[in-house]
Amino acid sequence: MAKQSLAFIVFTLACFLLHGNASGASIGTNQVMEQSWCIVKPSMDIDQLQKNIDYCCTQAENNCGTIQPGGPCYNPNNLVSDASVVMNFYFQKSGNQQSACYFNGSGLIIQEDPSVGACIYPAN
Repeated sequence: MAKQSLAFIVFTLACFLLHGNASGASIGTNQVMEQSWCIVKPSMDIDQLQKNIDYCCTQAENNCGTIQPGGPCYNPNNLVSDASVVMNFYFQKSGNQQSACYFNGSGLIIQEDPSVGACIYPAN
């Protein structure tokens, strides 16, 4: 009886682990496994968006030139667009860790490519 109970527990645990990994959402490392992007949550405070841009653009290897005049993602006076672009660069450079899209609760991980025209959002 004890062997059957142990076997059932092991089987149930294995099914749970396999199902959790098959969903593609994440694997215990906090890393998003499907193609994903980090953007700004709707209706975020302008001050928070500017803080996100400032933070991301001070990080090494973050390509903030894309949101500057002449860049493919240049969209003057659109902090939502600017913040989404640089937040996604930071998220991708950080290995797609869920925590790298937190930004004081203003980041949102999505599975639909937000690229528009020449403004390409890289993905994992």
